[in-house]
Amino acid sequence: MVKTPKIIDDKNLTTLIKINFYPKNDKYFMLQHGYQAVGFEISKLRAAYGRKNLQVHIIDDPKYLTTLPSKSFDVIFTNHVIEHLPRLRETFDLFGRLLTDEGLCFFILPNFTGKEARKGKFWSWIGRDHPLAPTADFFKNILPNHGFRRIVIGSGPFDQKLIDVIRKKNWEHLDAEGDELLVIAWKK
Repeated sequence: MVKTPKIIDDKNLTTLIKINFYPKNDKYFMLQHGYQAVGFEISKLRAAYGRKNLQVHIIDDPKYLTTLPSKSFDVIFTNHVIEHLPRLRETFDLFGRLLTDEGLCFFILPNFTGKEARKGKFWSWIGRDHPLAPTADFFKNILPNHGFRRIVIGSGPFDQKLIDVIRKKNWEHLDAEGDELLVIAWKK
């Protein structure tokens, strides 16, 4: 299963912030793909572990993110984060500010309108832990208001077939029926 920004084969994208940082897995990914990376992890315990044992710069204070300089990152990558945030307007504004002009965001989240969701899966998740259930249409309608110009929607399985479709820019062959939604949004 491939759930990383490596699906975009662009050597100009070198700086990355990974939101919801899992120290062991994410450090390996970042080193393997050559990113100059920063992590953000709300869990102070996980963040401290990563800083101490893996020598990775991990931010654990959400307010600190707002102090970072504009255009700090080429890639912002979130994996099952967006659906937990109660105020997406501020989040998307921050992401738009932190991205370089050619930067892009990856969002991976439950596909609340996918094939299984239409059968009732995931609906019990919405509430306390998942205050929002963003859909493909939500991202298509909202992200342009935050400076994103090209938005591509797909879904799992996150395998080589998906990587090939994205790398070849065969957007019309992307399927949005899987259990996890993939949103890739470019600033320009």
